[in-house]
Amino acid sequence: MDNATKLFQSSEIEYITPFLKLWLSFNSWYKKQYRRNTTIRTDREHLEKIKTETNLFKTEFEYLLNSNNVEWLSHLEELLKGLNNSDLKKNDTDFIYRHPDDNNAILLKDIFVQSFSETTFRTRTSSHIRKTDNLYFISSIEDVFKLVLELIYLVRCSLVHGSLSIDNQTNLDVVESAYHLLFEVLKGVFRD
Repeated sequence: MDNATKLFQSSEIEYITPFLKLWLSFNSWYKKQYRRNTTIRTDREHLEKIKTETNLFKTEFEYLLNSNNVEWLSHLEELLKGLNNSDLKKNDTDFIYRHPDDNNAILLKDIFVQSFSETTFRTRTSSHIRKTDNLYFISSIEDVFKLVLELIYLVRCSLVHGSLSIDNQTNLDVVESAYHLLFEVLKGVFRD
């Protein structure tokens, strides 16, 4: 193989390293935000605070979700689609996220649907239905925020602990989508 071919093949962008660096900046941000709270020690405890309290990260996420930023929402859609086809999928039909300390599973289908009908509307107890180009949010923005943060954290944990195969293109696409979602939120957080 000649040098030009080798250089070309090595030029494809991979998002694993940038995603992990981005997570480290997020980790540093939230450690700083809650440094005075000595009862928060683990990443899990920090994430629970971020999900339940008003903070800049949550505000920026909600801003992006409400702004109809087509590019950001397309990364959200790609993350959700990719998870259903990735090594992170938990069963054969729906992606389920279940935190190890919580018995309540969160089903993506309970937050997002790809089609909408009057039947869907009548059978959902949610107070918030919102459409992007290809997804309907059938839950509150707060629920969407909590779920997406958990999914990004799941990607982070799967990479760091070696349970995500990097030989699978779908998995790499999930990392890329998670990177873009997190990057845009943090860009707003670190904006001066």
